[in-house]
Amino acid sequence: IPGLSTEEEKSSTASEKEILNTGEPSWCEKKLRILVVDDALSNRKLLCRLLESKGHDCDMAENGQVALERVRENMLADEEPYDSILMDDEMPVMNGPTASGLIRELGCDVFIIGISGNVLSDDVQYFKSKGANAILPKPLQLPDLEDLFMEYHVTY
Repeated sequence: IPGLSTEEEKSSTASEKEILNTGEPSWCEKKLRILVVDDALSNRKLLCRLLESKGHDCDMAENGQVALERVRENMLADEEPYDSILMDDEMPVMNGPTASGLIRELGCDVFIIGISGNVLSDDVQYFKSKGANAILPKPLQLPDLEDLFMEYHVTY
């Protein structure tokens, strides 16, 4: 992966193989448009690479402010809307819950999945109260994401 050291690339390739080798049939027949928001470049690249290997289109944002701008621009340009946003919780500039709330204030009803290492009940409820539809724990497991997409009919 460009921008990653050899050791990071080996690590991300191993992680990718672990996630991809589920032995399950393809979980989504529809090509989704997904915005991946995370302050760690390696996380953004890995997640986008995995999702793109499943046939989806991904855009990336390094913090909540950039994500908010991408969504706003998308709405103003009348482009194909995002099917989902994968939103990290803790980021510099603007965190995930704040960005989720502001995206909702724009009138955007995109399916937002909060990604967080803080999965205590109060933390999950706070993220949801700001606009996230669901929360997944870090490290993100692709089968969990697939299950959420199917449960909430994002794949249809």
